[in-house]
Amino acid sequence: MNAAPADNPLLTPTRTPPFDRIEAAHAVPAVEHILNEAEAAVARLEAAPEPTWAGLMEPLYRLQEPLGYAWGLVHHFLAALNSDAWREAERALQPKVVAFSLRVGQSEPLYRAMQALDASAEGRALPGPRRRVLESALRAARLSGVGLPPEPRAAFNAVQTELAELSTRFQNNVLDATKAFSLDLVSREEVAGLPPSLL
Repeated sequence: MNAAPADNPLLTPTRTPPFDRIEAAHAVPAVEHILNEAEAAVARLEAAPEPTWAGLMEPLYRLQEPLGYAWGLVHHFLAALNSDAWREAERALQPKVVAFSLRVGQSEPLYRAMQALDASAEGRALPGPRRRVLESALRAARLSGVGLPPEPRAAFNAVQTELAELSTRFQNNVLDATKAFSLDLVSREEVAGLPPSLL
């Protein structure tokens, strides 16, 4: 049974995650809940984008932060435990996370607002780290296909989704093959040259 959002440890970011309480069953309801809220937040930001650091970049970061926290923990558990339950959770969620990432990256209202901020007096006066964040966000939007026409953009999105799935499948296959491999050494000649600590 899926944990209700109120009881879900993936929905309460903390400096030190409660690893002992997080289970694979928490992943799907938490990430889906976060994605729904983030989609609504993106729509609100797109409706009236303000080309300032406080009006655009800060809220854009804040709305993506919960997803980064929860999705990062899903990947942590997948790497640390790699159970069937965690694999299934990632398989169910990955297309939705990729779609949301592309949705934000390809948002023309947000991209135009970032361009306006970049060209403004405030944008030119941003301190080094903030300037770098803005430049990186503009580049990420371009690399996400914000400037593509509808048909090439749809093809690009399909490739990105497939690439994410193939990447995960490849990692799982490598892990499974590594875990399945064994080599029995039964003679002195086969272990010749190995250090005593390994023997």
